[in-house]
Amino acid sequence: MKKWKYEHGKIAFLPLSALIAIVIVFTFFVTALTTTTFKLQLRFPSYISHTLNNSSDSIFLTMLETETPAFASEKREPLSLSSLGLQATTNIKLNSAITLLGDSLPGFFSYHSEIITPGQGTNYTNTPVESSPSLDTILEKDQNNDSGAEEPAQPEEPQNEGIKEKKVYIYHTHSWESYLPILGLTDDPDADKAVDNRTNITLVGKMLGNSLEKNNIGSIVDTTNMTQKLNTKGWGTVQAYRASREVVEAAKSQSDDLSYFIDLHRDSLRGDHTTIKIKEKGYAKVAFVIGKEQPNYEQNVKFAQDLHHALEKKYPGLSRGVIGKTGASGNGVYNQDISPRAILIEVGGVDNNMDELANTVSALTDVLSDYYFQAEKVDASAN
Repeated sequence: MKKWKYEHGKIAFLPLSALIAIVIVFTFFVTALTTTTFKLQLRFPSYISHTLNNSSDSIFLTMLETETPAFASEKREPLSLSSLGLQATTNIKLNSAITLLGDSLPGFFSYHSEIITPGQGTNYTNTPVESSPSLDTILEKDQNNDSGAEEPAQPEEPQNEGIKEKKVYIYHTHSWESYLPILGLTDDPDADKAVDNRTNITLVGKMLGNSLEKNNIGSIVDTTNMTQKLNTKGWGTVQAYRASREVVEAAKSQSDDLSYFIDLHRDSLRGDHTTIKIKEKGYAKVAFVIGKEQPNYEQNVKFAQDLHHALEKKYPGLSRGVIGKTGASGNGVYNQDISPRAILIEVGGVDNNMDELANTVSALTDVLSDYYFQAEKVDASAN
């Protein structure tokens, strides 16, 4: 048993390697307890997982250096358990002031996002913003919906005749997301009014599904009222991706053909960031969002980048780029572990109208169709 000793004015109770080992064992113990006791319904906040994952090499090297001095390196900064603990529990880095301000001051929140592939004009002040009002707010808005605005014409239902395989699944985690112009609220200064349980982003999904079907690409469009689903389960909007996962997994279990999963959203930004004119036609700009905390990350990014570059070539400026997000700035997974070809697409913002949305759907159909048929050729040759 190692005796206590006095070193440089401090009492050393245990070797550093032993302390690190205790921290690691404790972390694994808490993780196991959490996942087994709560049946995987809870998980560590993403920044804890991110901190531990990114620090694993440093922890291992520190343990080696403590026991075997030959592994020591003057170039590597020594590991500070106090700093590591602070970062893991609060997401604050002592050498980065932005982590202290990021969750507290308006405008700093988006630093959690990563601009993987930038679009024209995209920067950290205008990356996509999650739209998650409280469930009570959406339900109240639905009950008091007396704007009197005429609902836009519903898109044609996809024509399924002759298409046996359904490869594309379109769904809407935030089905309440809508657009001010189609609610009769054009130029309303309150962006929070762009929510509705009847006239919403599902119109865009129907348009896209129908358009793909016309290109002979089998599609399924889910129009689940997520507000109702969450309310029935007693969940809040922060659990929307958990609810939509149930929908996606059910669809996948019923069809082995499904390989493309597209979650359509509407961004919270205003029109100056989400609208563009291309050859005198107005379009709702799109952004591709990829979760960084799931195993298909690299393949999902490649899929999104291929679509982004295709849009840049045919419709310059339409894509705002490919954005990576952790759980600190969104969900971090977005159900994209379901497939290597799963993406979240932000279609426009609160100020886009039906004409702009329809033009964007046409552009998305164009590049998605090119990608799809090229991928089909590659997959066929591989088999």
